[in-house]
Amino acid sequence: MCVGGYASADSAEEHGGTTGFARGAPSNGIEIPSPDKELELHYHLGIGYKEMGLFDHAIAEFELASKDPLMKCDCYILLGDCFKEKGDSEQSMKYLEWASKIKELPRDL
Repeated sequence: MCVGGYASADSAEEHGGTTGFARGAPSNGIEIPSPDKELELHYHLGIGYKEMGLFDHAIAEFELASKDPLMKCDCYILLGDCFKEKGDSEQSMKYLEWASKIKELPRDL
């Protein structure tokens, strides 16, 4: 694949061109999400999947997003709702019970 019109990144740099990357990171305006942003992305994907009725996909996204302590309670409630919609009341109750046991949000807000 050509990089900036050159056959390779090496030849681009040899000819004074740029590769679009600085020290291995994109410099073309694309932001690589931090772990926190990535978990937030999973949360929002879960919301979208849930709204479309794709509960298995939503469950997978909410389970990933629940690793963020700030979103854990919301994710557990949404997981409970997804399982309820799927007809799995046992799993639904499990997540809702876990959500009810979360005492407080982290203090470093």
